[in-house]
Amino acid sequence: MDLLKENLACKMGITIEQLREGYGHVYTVEFGLIKIAHSYEQLAI
Repeated sequence: MDLLKENLACKMGITIEQLREGYGHVYTVEFGLIKIAHSYEQLAI
């Protein structure tokens, strides 16, 4: 699952540490997908 986070961080142009610190409260990893909370919906990346 860290590979998913590393890929997302790379696409965002940040480090995995920056992803955890800045965005760790808005995403979850479920069934091999990273889901970002957005208002009342969740968007799968």
